[in-house]
Amino acid sequence: METIKEFYSIGEVSRLCNVSRKAMRFYDEIGLIHPDKVGSNNYRFYSREALLNLTILKYYKQMGFKLEEMRNLMDTEEYQEIEHGFLRKISELEDEQVSIENQLTSVRDWYSLLLEAQTDRLARIKEENKLAGWAPEAVKPECSFDDFEKVDIRVGKVLECEKVNKSKKLLKFKIDDGMGGRTILSGIAGSYPEPEKLVGMEVLFIANFAPRNMMGHESQGMILSAVNPDGSLTLCSPSSDVAPGAQVG
Repeated sequence: METIKEFYSIGEVSRLCNVSRKAMRFYDEIGLIHPDKVGSNNYRFYSREALLNLTILKYYKQMGFKLEEMRNLMDTEEYQEIEHGFLRKISELEDEQVSIENQLTSVRDWYSLLLEAQTDRLARIKEENKLAGWAPEAVKPECSFDDFEKVDIRVGKVLECEKVNKSKKLLKFKIDDGMGGRTILSGIAGSYPEPEKLVGMEVLFIANFAPRNMMGHESQGMILSAVNPDGSLTLCSPSSDVAPGAQVG
């Protein structure tokens, strides 16, 4: 337990108040603290009141007061002057807070853009690496010509094409097949986000698949498409006009 003394040396004040001797000397030089006793060797001693004032100075510094502002607060006992000093500091800090918040918002926005750009870059590199290493799928097991003859591939002309409600993958085609027309559903919506642009296009489809129900619609066949290295799909179409219903083989 510290013994209560009348005067304390600069070293004792430094230790008790956790203030460096260099800071003590600086505060002394600019008049923020004053020694209560000066020895014959110019060694300076401070009273308990000086210790308390030094503690107050530490808090003023922590609150962001400038040296001149601290001096003014320490030199006056007028409440209004002290109040004015604190209100001015509050206003100053509030302005700084607004500025810092604006800066922080800007930094966060740019950081989000940076993350987004880096994410896109990594995704692009991954896709490029995937494409660079792409190779065709292995050939499926052999089938006989008789097996191929069972598949009835025809040419059809797209009369209507639209997205299927509640489905992210399916497009609904109305096809002129030269035999009265048919409806075929195809899971290529991801590759053709504007299905109405497919109207008038000639496509290849398998005509003799058994009808099946998909999302409440009957699909009467299968439209043929090629799978690209990036996973997108491209509709198979004859290179020149062909009559709807013409067989492929």
